[in-house]
Amino acid sequence: MNTSRLVRAALMTAIVLALTLIVLPIPMSQGYINLGDAGVYAAAAAVGGVWGVAAAALGSALADVILAYTLYAPATFLIKGLAALFALLILRRAKGGWRLLGLLGCGVFIAGGYLVFESVFVSGSLAAALVNLPFNLVQAAVGASLGYVLITFMEKLRLDAK
Repeated sequence: MNTSRLVRAALMTAIVLALTLIVLPIPMSQGYINLGDAGVYAAAAAVGGVWGVAAAALGSALADVILAYTLYAPATFLIKGLAALFALLILRRAKGGWRLLGLLGCGVFIAGGYLVFESVFVSGSLAAALVNLPFNLVQAAVGASLGYVLITFMEKLRLDAK
């Protein structure tokens, strides 16, 4: 572990947290839409490896704590951490539009992860948890699109982990 990678991980944790704090509440639900998923994917690209995954997971979970969604924080840490890992693997192998499609797949994974978590731990009902699914899928599309743009920009500036 070198100092540069540690600094990148800390910086990306803060960026993921900040992007997640940009909150658009969802009417008639317990959740919100945010830009944090884009940060999750950017952290995977900018830091790479276990530190990129940790930055994405920690920044996202800290946002849940700050926004008083503490019940979600452990699930967020796991779900967003796995999504960052999947994004990292996709970004290493895919090119062009396949990257965007892969990031969309990561977003669908996130939405599915929250569906399972909410149906088991929040509402106790799959039907009740399904109410948030459309909003989570919108967030997935926004996060993947913005993440793709951010990663492309970072690569052009050579700010990625390579």
